[in-house]
Amino acid sequence: MNNNPSDLSPTILLVDDEPHIIEIIIEDLKSMGGIRLLSANNVADAMHLIENDNVSVILSDITMPGKTGMDFCRSVRAKGLDTPFVFLTAYESSDHLRMAIGLGATDFLEKPYEKQDLLDVLWKSLYIGQKQQQINAAVKTLADSHESGETLKNLIETERQRIGLVKAAKTKVRKSS
Repeated sequence: MNNNPSDLSPTILLVDDEPHIIEIIIEDLKSMGGIRLLSANNVADAMHLIENDNVSVILSDITMPGKTGMDFCRSVRAKGLDTPFVFLTAYESSDHLRMAIGLGATDFLEKPYEKQDLLDVLWKSLYIGQKQQQINAAVKTLADSHESGETLKNLIETERQRIGLVKAAKTKVRKSS
């Protein structure tokens, strides 16, 4: 992990196999002052960035050659990371939405997107990520200082899963309206 001062800024990782899409997204995100942007054109490069940088939010296409965005999300979750994950796709599919929900996605946007929708989703995801980091720090502190730390961790994890399901349901309702 890099230890320079710019690492203190929230970082959004953009993953899409089409470089021109990344360029458009970067242009759309210029108004998000104080945000670092990283990009990758495939899952392998994205995983390298996740392992070597402090990523606050991931915005990933679903359909890419080789490993998909869903595969990427599974790999991130398998590493025990709860980084907010937003899927971006040109193909509306209830199957994709169900899979994204199952993987703990924070949100789901369709291409073409409205710039304001993209900004709103990413600001919300940055906020969720910040709160998750605070919760993780509190859980660690409590677990380190209490005999029942493992039980507390399990209760908090169950609550996180419940909150994730509620968020996913709200996203689905928003998309269908």
